[in-house]
Amino acid sequence: MAIDIDCLDDTDKYGGFSQKEVDSRGRLDLKFVDAQVRAASTRVKSSGVLSLLARWHEEDNPMPGAGGRPRIIDDHAILVGLMLLAQEHSPLFMRNLSLLFQFRLTPESRTLLGLPTPGEERSDVRKESQRWEKNTNNAYHRFAALMDPYPMKRYWSLTFTQVQEVLDAHDEQRAVHMKKRLDTFTNALLLMTFNEQPRRIRRASKKIDLSLDQTFIAPANKKGYSKKTLAERVQAEAAGFEFSPRSGPVDPFAGFYAKNDDDARHDYVPGNPGHDEPRQGLPRQEHRTRLGLHGQYIGPR
Repeated sequence: MAIDIDCLDDTDKYGGFSQKEVDSRGRLDLKFVDAQVRAASTRVKSSGVLSLLARWHEEDNPMPGAGGRPRIIDDHAILVGLMLLAQEHSPLFMRNLSLLFQFRLTPESRTLLGLPTPGEERSDVRKESQRWEKNTNNAYHRFAALMDPYPMKRYWSLTFTQVQEVLDAHDEQRAVHMKKRLDTFTNALLLMTFNEQPRRIRRASKKIDLSLDQTFIAPANKKGYSKKTLAERVQAEAAGFEFSPRSGPVDPFAGFYAKNDDDARHDYVPGNPGHDEPRQGLPRQEHRTRLGLHGQYIGPR
């Protein structure tokens, strides 16, 4: 006789696991408490970046559209969600952000961020997750497009001819304008972080002294091109020659990346953080020359 699995409880279906644990696919996705969300929201608002984004959106879109479905996720929610992920040291992936919006917020936090309540029908779990992921991805790209100096599609590999087309279509004046926006946005968040410090720290110096993390982050796409051979390869493709397909996306504007050789940075190796912390009383340049390969101090005290 057939058994209706929906009539079984969690113990019969999943043994010692709960249905929530199975749906999470092994991720321990705990809900953020309301105080954490309120604090992140307050910091985002106090930085002034929301007014900057609104002004830039009006500058780039002076004519209102013909209408359509309203946005489900706005810039405020995106920035708060990214800040929450950063605070728990989670990768800032769009899927992680969409899962946060879908499962990890209380009803009060959803109201604060203007997010709808996700559907709970078991038959639509997959479609509901896809809907949240797509809406989150679209909301982030709307936000990032306001200050992206190098707008291009980075989702697939490019032939050498396509790389040349991207380079030819690049607007240098627009890149300078967007870089200024990006610097303004970043500085606003840095200033907010400084203003969040205790008064005794903020008044310790007449100048703002910031120490930023210098850990090397390798680019996701290492399939680049060489400026020396690009024209030759474009001509070869025009003549009908087909180069071997290159897996992974190609970003023509990505810079050089460090290689794991003798003269590379030691913190490039995954899992090996940088240890070049300045020692008290040593100038920065002198300090760098007295550190060994793995950060051990090899000079006189």
